[in-house]
Amino acid sequence: MAETGSILLAIDTTLALTDRAYKALERQKFPRDHIRYLSADPRAQSLYPIDGVANFANLEQAISAWAKGVDQVVIYLVGHGGINSFQLNGGEDLKPMQLKGWLPLMPLRSPLMSLRLPLMPPRSPMTSMGWP
Repeated sequence: MAETGSILLAIDTTLALTDRAYKALERQKFPRDHIRYLSADPRAQSLYPIDGVANFANLEQAISAWAKGVDQVVIYLVGHGGINSFQLNGGEDLKPMQLKGWLPLMPLRSPLMSLRLPLMPPRSPMTSMGWP
């Protein structure tokens, strides 16, 4: 069976949505150590353990090192943003080119790996961002 890792990002007002995504991964039998949950506020009252603050350093580490050795990765970004930006926290906005630059750093086990970036609702700013 292929191993899959997931990176979940939550912004404080979207914690409930990210908790739902976590629950969906559990239902699909993802082990806890295959889910990395980052939040703008790691002290938030989530139903699930939050692994750290959502910032550039932690997201890049999750992509380039933590996801090591898996065949599939799901990166689920939930939060606020605008045209060509996604708010990681109060002071850092992720740009599409930053994320695109980190994706080749993913040390995946298989050349036939797959990466899933779930689509946001049609009116979401994320749909017009040109994400990789």
